[in-house]
Amino acid sequence: MGNINPNVFCRDSLDDIEHEVKSCMDCAPEKGFILSTGCEIPLSTPIEEMETL
Repeated sequence: MGNINPNVFCRDSLDDIEHEVKSCMDCAPEKGFILSTGCEIPLSTPIEEMETL
């Protein structure tokens, strides 16, 4: 199980971000999972993408 791919920010659509989140959540156990990016979030990431995350 991985984290959100940080490359999805600033180049993909909001739907792609939602897909990344849902993929992680679908693989997660019922409790004890912390959703995060796989690395760091690019400085130029639009606020709309962070709200989607």
